[in-house]
Amino acid sequence: MRASDLYEKLEKDFDLDSCKDVDIKCWSGMEFNQYVPELFRKRYMGLYINNSTEIKTVYTAVFPSDKVLKHILDTGVTDTLLVVHHPMIWDIRLPDAFTYIDNELLNQMNKKKNSIYVLHTPLDKNGPYSTSVNFAKAIGVQQESEFCKYFGVVNVGIIGFTEYKTVNELV
Repeated sequence: MRASDLYEKLEKDFDLDSCKDVDIKCWSGMEFNQYVPELFRKRYMGLYINNSTEIKTVYTAVFPSDKVLKHILDTGVTDTLLVVHHPMIWDIRLPDAFTYIDNELLNQMNKKKNSIYVLHTPLDKNGPYSTSVNFAKAIGVQQESEFCKYFGVVNVGIIGFTEYKTVNELV
């Protein structure tokens, strides 16, 4: 598929114009390089690393960690799109929990024509792709209502009930 067609579809399907991530403090110090499009620099979501004109394979991950990027690179695939929830690597063991993608890995991704697309707030937003809604479904929560306005999105959380009476039963 042409990369530009896929990016356009993702923009529309995830309604990126209705979301904003610019107020998230940990993103504001991001280092940008030649691979990062201007639109991402303004809103911190959407196409993050643009190396592809065609997309043959799509991967998903929560973070663009070294391990994830090395796996993609080690497979030898080209023309891929990695869709992530967060644009930075999160490691709570480090003093600065959010870290940037290693520049050498970015260079290797470029050589293999592999790109990265970020959907932070759009995946938090309630709906068919929501992390909250899908987690609740996975553990058997019956949704009753929604709550929590967050970065321009009306609801990112759900209120519901389950047959479980204790945390141990849920586990």
